[in-house]
Amino acid sequence: MMTIEPTDSWLGRCVASLEDQEMADLILEISGFRRNGLYRGTKLRNLATDLAETVEHTDDQWFEYMRVVEDAVLFEAGRRFFNSYTTIGQSE
Repeated sequence: MMTIEPTDSWLGRCVASLEDQEMADLILEISGFRRNGLYRGTKLRNLATDLAETVEHTDDQWFEYMRVVEDAVLFEAGRRFFNSYTTIGQSE
């Protein structure tokens, strides 16, 4: 069976380690932002702050990393869905 592996980076490993409920919460925050332009939750912001601290060693530029974190979360959600439901490469 073909599977998609997590991204081999700090952010990829961080997002891959999240529980399903945490992923669902992050996706709700992303969809809320896409609807009304406001980040209402704190989980996505906290993850972006952690990334900013890791990359630049500062947490005051977290907003620059929001889209990067969004992409990582959405990739991970798609990866988990694909790996759970794919039948590509399976013999019947």
